[in-house]
Amino acid sequence: MNVTLNKIRASFLLLLLLPILAGCIATLQRSIEHPSPTPFLENSVLISYEHDGNDSIDYFTACLGGLSTFRFVLYSNGRVVLFDDSQFMETTIPQAEIDKLLADIESTGFFLVKGGGDEFVSPPPTSSFVGSSMEIITVKEKTFAITAGEYQYLIEPIKESIQIVTEYKPARLVPFFPEKLNIWVYPVQDTGFTNYDPTPTPPILEWSYESIPLDTLVFTLNSPSKIISGKYLQFLMQEVKTIPVYRMVKQNGQHYLVMACPAFQ
Repeated sequence: MNVTLNKIRASFLLLLLLPILAGCIATLQRSIEHPSPTPFLENSVLISYEHDGNDSIDYFTACLGGLSTFRFVLYSNGRVVLFDDSQFMETTIPQAEIDKLLADIESTGFFLVKGGGDEFVSPPPTSSFVGSSMEIITVKEKTFAITAGEYQYLIEPIKESIQIVTEYKPARLVPFFPEKLNIWVYPVQDTGFTNYDPTPTPPILEWSYESIPLDTLVFTLNSPSKIISGKYLQFLMQEVKTIPVYRMVKQNGQHYLVMACPAFQ
């Protein structure tokens, strides 16, 4: 009798657990297909690399080329975001891979370099670097910022570390889904002007005002870009799929150039 009762209890418990297990499996499958937009936590960056454009390039034009923003960033939770040729991609790597990447950088001697001059083989010239582009690498809060003219004077540990970071390509990369976007909106009258090169299909998108009110996001001298999140970001990403983005949009009879780049900070 006790054996039979135990079997009934076990079967009942299994029935209770099956929906929970199914939910866990579904959650795991979703995370494999696309990393969830985990919140960016302050001071959680383990590794970052940024290649700034020079003063002659505005922020958005630079961002289209993966400049003047994080070109690579690894967070302590394993989330990786990187710029891959024309778009930002992301994935999540396990702790073992994080440890290996940090160990590879440490093996170069990166953490033995104190800065303040010992990152150079010999003192670089100091007269001609104003407005020059700059590379910035940070590993576990240790940062080196090097102008284009200074790069040739760097010692190998810094060069090798930059190479490790810029050449690192983890598996299972998918298009990056940000939490925030910098958005630029410009009303235009002539949809055929030469600075616009519509490669996606359709060349002109049509968005309802309820989806995202573009006239409230228009460029001004005091606020050239706006930051969007929540439902507006969700809508924009649903429409354009990847970032950075540069598209012509028609709304309420008005044409707008809409441009967006990730806002990491």
